[in-house]
Amino acid sequence: MSFQSFRSFQFQHFIDSFLKLLGPERTLAPWDYDRYFGKMLSKVLMKKLQNRSPLQFVDVWSPKSWSLSLETNCSKDSDEKMDTLLEKTRKLKSDPAIFRPISSSGAHLTWKFFGDCPEPLLSRLSVAMKAMERVPLKTLESFMKTQIKFQGMDYFFKKNKEGVAYLKPTLESVEVIREIEQTLQHHLGFSQKTPFIPHLTLGRIKDKQSFENILKSKMEDLWNEELFYLYPDHFILYRHLDHRSRQAVFGLGRNSP
Repeated sequence: MSFQSFRSFQFQHFIDSFLKLLGPERTLAPWDYDRYFGKMLSKVLMKKLQNRSPLQFVDVWSPKSWSLSLETNCSKDSDEKMDTLLEKTRKLKSDPAIFRPISSSGAHLTWKFFGDCPEPLLSRLSVAMKAMERVPLKTLESFMKTQIKFQGMDYFFKKNKEGVAYLKPTLESVEVIREIEQTLQHHLGFSQKTPFIPHLTLGRIKDKQSFENILKSKMEDLWNEELFYLYPDHFILYRHLDHRSRQAVFGLGRNSP
C-alpha cells in the first residue's frame, strides 16, 4: 500500500469513526467543516454527509457552542449613511476602553437574542422557520412594506455588564415593532425574559461615567438628526461566533439568504 493510499485510508477510518459517534440522526453544522477538520478531512466529511440536511434532523452538532439571534437588516441606503457616520464617530478619538463603535455598519434590528444555543434549540427554530416559509403568514406579510424608522441616540446597561449605544425607533414605529415581535414569538415559540428594547446598535460602552462625561453629547449631536430605516421583509437566524462576525443559519422572507 502506498503512503498516499495509507493516508486516505486513515482519513476514511477517522471520518467513519466520527460519524459512528455522531449517530445516524445527527448532522454536522456545515460552517464547521473547514474550521475544525481542515480541507482534506472536510472533503471526505462533506461527501459522507451530503445527503444530510440540517433541517431534516433533530440535532445539528458543532464542536463549539454558539449564540443565536433573530434579526432584520437595515436598508442599503441606511447602511451607507451609517458607514459615513460611524467613520466620523471613530474620529472623535474615543478610547476603546470607554467606547467601541461597531466595526462596520451591518445595521440590524435584533428581535430576539437566544444566547448560548444547544443544537436541539437550533434545530427546533430552523424547523419552525421552515414551516413559516411553507405557510404564508398574512400577519407578517401585512408588515413587510412598512417602513420602520430610527432616529436619536440612546443607551442602556445590563446589570454588571457593558452598555450598548443605539439608535431608537421613532414613536410611530414602536407599535409596528411590538406587533411583529408578538407574531414571531407566537410562531417560533419564544418569549422575552427581559423587556424588549428595539434598537440599531452603534457600539459598546465600556466605561459609563467616562462615556457620559466625554462622548455622550458629541455622539448625540452627530447621530440625532439623521433618519435610518428598514423594512421587516426578512427575518434571519444568525449564529454569532464573536462580537465581530456572524453567519446566517436560516432566512425567512424576501432578500433572505
